[in-house]
Amino acid sequence: MPGVTLRELTKTYPASRAGVRSVSLDVASGEHLVIVGPSGAGKTTVLRLIAGLEAPDSGRIHFDTRDVTRDPPHTRHVALVAQRPALFPHRSVRRNLSASVEFRESRWWRPRSKHPDLASRVEEAARILGITQLLDRRPYDLSGGEQQRVALGRAWVDRAGVWLLDEPLAHLESTLKSQIRGQLHLLRGRAGATIIEVTHDPAEALALGPRVAVLADGAVVQVGPPQAVYDQPRSRAAALALGEPAMNVADGVVTVSAGRPVVKTADGWTVPLPERMAGSTAGRAVTFGVRPEHILAGAGGAGDGTCPLGAWTVARGDPRGLVCLLALERPGLAWRAWWPRPESPAEGTLDLAVRVEHLYLFDAQTGERIG
Repeated sequence: MPGVTLRELTKTYPASRAGVRSVSLDVASGEHLVIVGPSGAGKTTVLRLIAGLEAPDSGRIHFDTRDVTRDPPHTRHVALVAQRPALFPHRSVRRNLSASVEFRESRWWRPRSKHPDLASRVEEAARILGITQLLDRRPYDLSGGEQQRVALGRAWVDRAGVWLLDEPLAHLESTLKSQIRGQLHLLRGRAGATIIEVTHDPAEALALGPRVAVLADGAVVQVGPPQAVYDQPRSRAAALALGEPAMNVADGVVTVSAGRPVVKTADGWTVPLPERMAGSTAGRAVTFGVRPEHILAGAGGAGDGTCPLGAWTVARGDPRGLVCLLALERPGLAWRAWWPRPESPAEGTLDLAVRVEHLYLFDAQTGERIG
């Protein structure tokens, strides 16, 4: 299966539509790369450029050593699976599964594909996806999850070398997502295809692939293993792209208080910084961040190796099994933190703290991480 190489891809649209700026990526043959980013980051544009549905303003696209930048879509042999499955309403599930092969190989004098093992491919895809009993139905008789299985199965039956998945599970409930994700891994293992998948769901990005690319404002800001990007984000955009709930952030200015660097927010809240962040940050506008799982709620002040975050009002609690997700408030800020018990603490205030190694600092102008 071909690897995919993008070099300095740029595509601009009118102000109402997202584009991409100098996107460069290397996707190895058989790799599953997940592109994550907020809505409007340009994720779908990247897929449409690879599929040939859009032409880049500049830059190159290679499948292995073949330059396909200006090749028409039908010559690239890619499978594009969208958020909402595009199935042929007049065709049965069986005929939808075989549609890509039939259309690619058909001619006006030979309207049906003569591929010798097409029927067996369809049966195998239906078995893997658990839709064998649906083969003779029409799309309007299927649920959303069943329709998405058909769309994924069509990519496998086609033996496409590159699969482009545009948030195919976005509109499904969580239990069905997990089930179809497992079936997708089975299909991928059988096909060995190169998969490029996009999502705006931070939790999904951490679970889906061995490598993620974070896209923000049309540009790639970081690429790497999901956990590495999560633990060591290079920018505020990368930090906010992964994690559910998202990282808590607040803006302020670095000053010196009692000989120690602190971040002071507009409402006068101060957070002491570890000495390693003192360097060249004095007087600098910054954003500091703390992930919800790193907050020590009810800490009663800072101990060794921790920074106090002051007293916060408990707005509400959301039980999540054996733990509880707290909504915390102070003037101008709403943060979230995990409480290590299933029931929410009594309404009132909690003292928060964070260990210094889990405090992130970003430049307010560039967004680049500085500590």
